[in-house]
Amino acid sequence: MNDIIKIKSKYPASQKEEIEKAIEKAGDGDAVFFEGGKYFVDGQIKIENKNNLIICGDDATIVAHFDPKVGFWEFSGILAFKDCKNITLKQLTFDTDNPVNCAGTVVDKSAEDFTIDVMLFDGCTLDSSQTIFASCSLDEDCSPDYLFADYTKREYKSVGENTVRIQYSGSQKEMINNLPIGANFVIRHGLGNFTVLNRSSITFTNCDDTVMEDITVYNSAGYMVVVFPRCNNFTIRRYRVVVPQGSHRFWASNIDGIHLLGLTGECIVEDCYFDGLGDDALNIHSTSGFVDELTDGRIKVSNHRFNIPLEENWCRKGDKISVYGADFLRKGKITVKDYDGENIYFDHIDGTLEVGDVVGNDEYLAKITVTGTTVRNTRARALLFQTNNVTVKDCYFFGMSASAILLAPDIRVWHEVGPCENVLIENCIFDKCAMSKNDVQHAVQGAVMVRCSHDAHGIDYPAGVHKNIVIKNNKFVDIPASCVCVCGTDGITVTDNLFLNCSGEGGLNGMKKYDVFIKNCKNITVENNETENENILHVE
Repeated sequence: MNDIIKIKSKYPASQKEEIEKAIEKAGDGDAVFFEGGKYFVDGQIKIENKNNLIICGDDATIVAHFDPKVGFWEFSGILAFKDCKNITLKQLTFDTDNPVNCAGTVVDKSAEDFTIDVMLFDGCTLDSSQTIFASCSLDEDCSPDYLFADYTKREYKSVGENTVRIQYSGSQKEMINNLPIGANFVIRHGLGNFTVLNRSSITFTNCDDTVMEDITVYNSAGYMVVVFPRCNNFTIRRYRVVVPQGSHRFWASNIDGIHLLGLTGECIVEDCYFDGLGDDALNIHSTSGFVDELTDGRIKVSNHRFNIPLEENWCRKGDKISVYGADFLRKGKITVKDYDGENIYFDHIDGTLEVGDVVGNDEYLAKITVTGTTVRNTRARALLFQTNNVTVKDCYFFGMSASAILLAPDIRVWHEVGPCENVLIENCIFDKCAMSKNDVQHAVQGAVMVRCSHDAHGIDYPAGVHKNIVIKNNKFVDIPASCVCVCGTDGITVTDNLFLNCSGEGGLNGMKKYDVFIKNCKNITVENNETENENILHVE
């Protein structure tokens, strides 16, 4: 480290320009240091073409402006890194000036009028200065239970001291009827939109060898950390997404804690802690392309989710592109000769390639290792993997609505790839995961789930979509579904696991009643597992 550029707090005045100037002044190997206190920023700080820069603090909190009335798409973000190398971001806390959600308990309801009355906790406010974009129920452990879940903007009015009546519609009638009085309730103001990911709190684009250490997040309106193409190597240690001590809110983040959608090389996640998120703690994937035209040495590809061209960084000369058929089996591979943002040019095909096929860039199948990490009470999954060479060790998962770990690409809704190869899940504890009580789409079948789409279906694909998955020496406790549910895999090993008070009833094909449910797989090893359940294994 060379020079240290120090910044003093002037809260509540905005210090956006001062921080930008300090970072711009910093040279190769310098540090920008935030002294203790709060720092208000009223817009996104852009950091470009910096190398070997350290941004750090000492009990410093960066507070971003968030308007709970207008929603996430008006949120400007906090830090945007682009074309940087060897950036270290550490010892900082991130917050917003207004809460991104609020919480309370259900005190009354009417299934006939489609209303729910919620008494808000101390410190939570709904006074027409906030918009309700989504809401859901939580059980006594603060785990999202899906007895009630809604993702539509709703009107509300005051009906008593710190009590509001939320107006829903007829499609929620059954859920309202089943919702118990006294249920915990979360109301989200900001709700992330995938088309404005560049406004997420902290973003990285074309950045290499990034390190985040000892970062705490108290409020995240949408996606907190987003890694865009084309970044290489990302390390995150002791990253905490939690509500601050003394807060009565349940959730720190309305959506994902870490969203990696264009990473090459390797990702390391160590000793992190997530408690109360509106979506995945971590999701790693890249964007799928569809082949719209094929001529000699050229394919035209596009993003079918939004019917737009793929990103300019979707591939580069020399990248290996895998070709998948409708069954998601890899059927071919090409090497990029040139790419113009719409057309990929190549010399030859290893295998076959047709119009309608799905393509994915193998460069974005980054290796990822997650160790010593805890995830509690998220509304979706803890870890969603769509990559190769995955290791998860010594982690703890509690209160996941859906699977704690999901291995699945998706071209039905999300258009994310790819399938997973070479996965090790070892020495982890899965406690009360896959606990959604309203699984009408059969999307929640196991605490560890391997399938071929995220939210539903995806179990009828052939063996070989995923390859070489090992699940060993783990402890599963109070899982009301299958502990391990695997589909479409060539090479699945489930050994030396402990299943305590696990499995439930029903599910698609009755799969929830088995500790281990395997469908359309080959090269299967299931042995030396301990259980009280007579229905330990089902293979079909």
